[in-house]
Amino acid sequence: MPTNSYKNNSDKDLRKGVPFVYDGGLPFFACVCDYLKDNGYSYSVCGGNYGAKCGRCKVRFEEGAPLPDAIERKLLSPDELREGVRLACRSNPKAGSKLSILFGAKTAIIAETAKINLAAMPDRDAVGIDLGTSTLAFAFWDSNEKKQILHKADNPQIKYGSDVISRIDAANKYGREFISEELLDFLYEGLLKVADGKDIKSLPVYVAGNTVMLHVLSGEDATGLGAYPFTPAFLDERKITYKDATFTLLPGISAFVGADITAGLISEGILPVSAMSKGKLFIDLGTNAETALSDGEKVYCTACAAGSAFSTDAGIGSEGISAIAKLLQEGIIDETGLLKEENGAVTQKSVREIQLAKAAVASGIEILLGKSGMSKEDIQSVSIAGGFGYFLNVEDAAQIGLLPKELKDVARPGGNTCLQGCLMYDKVRKELGSFRNDFVAIDSATEPNFDELYMRQVNF
Repeated sequence: MPTNSYKNNSDKDLRKGVPFVYDGGLPFFACVCDYLKDNGYSYSVCGGNYGAKCGRCKVRFEEGAPLPDAIERKLLSPDELREGVRLACRSNPKAGSKLSILFGAKTAIIAETAKINLAAMPDRDAVGIDLGTSTLAFAFWDSNEKKQILHKADNPQIKYGSDVISRIDAANKYGREFISEELLDFLYEGLLKVADGKDIKSLPVYVAGNTVMLHVLSGEDATGLGAYPFTPAFLDERKITYKDATFTLLPGISAFVGADITAGLISEGILPVSAMSKGKLFIDLGTNAETALSDGEKVYCTACAAGSAFSTDAGIGSEGISAIAKLLQEGIIDETGLLKEENGAVTQKSVREIQLAKAAVASGIEILLGKSGMSKEDIQSVSIAGGFGYFLNVEDAAQIGLLPKELKDVARPGGNTCLQGCLMYDKVRKELGSFRNDFVAIDSATEPNFDELYMRQVNF
């Protein structure tokens, strides 16, 4: 076993990378990833599915670093190679080698919400589940005490990889029924913990997640979501009975705007659509950053490919946004993104990743404003959802151009809006009706002016 498993270290230690001594025990051809998997680690990057193309499973050899191969020389910088950084999926260490894991630190699982609207909560006990690709959050609503009981867990299927494509691949490899039952069993155990002795059979349980994860959970073929034209097998509400529990899956909006966004929009008062929702902007920051804006009659929505910059697994973190904002103020980064000197987690590569990601999000906001005929002055509130957004400093986000500066005073982190919206769905589900008729889904990348908008937003 590794002598210092990251599972037993503090969050502070995790950010630094956790050392352990490789003590052998695998065939000579095995790599570090094989060793980690065999010793109970969650290999939470790509699951080894992409043939060392992602370059994210970095480990640092403190002693006994093997010579880098051609792929590592291509994917890692000269400085990283000199410091003993290698890829876990490529490295074949000798027994006694001392390594630090630079990936796979436990993600901060956010279950809390910024506020609880008691009037919108269910009149009966209910459970909400946020089914994330990497993490799971459960909330039991006690209707008598008017309070939530929370439970958090890592998604056990992260062993297949941290992105949705890896889950589609796992379902095809091991069988959809097997993958579905594996996940249902874990959800059932989490339900028992959070319900704490309540009658599961009569308890309404609502589940939301991205479109792929709900396909995986229900055992549906998600292959159509892995390639153009990205066709889901279903989007409507669906019920799954497992043992003595019934899981109700919230309806999604499109292949890229899933039921987790439906829940988030319910939580933030954008759904059901009404005059009260006019001017409300919703942003869920992640690898696939979803944005929605209500004009009081329709909800305009889009998904922006933000890459790994806002990923809680591989990005530089919300603290990295603040660090970049500070370096901009100090003149260490210029408006083009040129970094005069690298500083800790802020490297030239991370600055470029943030520039590309924030340009995609900012362009998406501009497109929604244009399609809705609204201006920045019409925006009444901006909710920033998700784990990344929970820790985001709004002023720093505006400083780097992730948010328009005109909106910083009406923007706030929303916390786990998905979990909150799952519970609130119990009360509004009938009122929603055929709610997808209320949406105008926009593919930002195919908009005629997208390239121009995007390039204008890249600079700080």
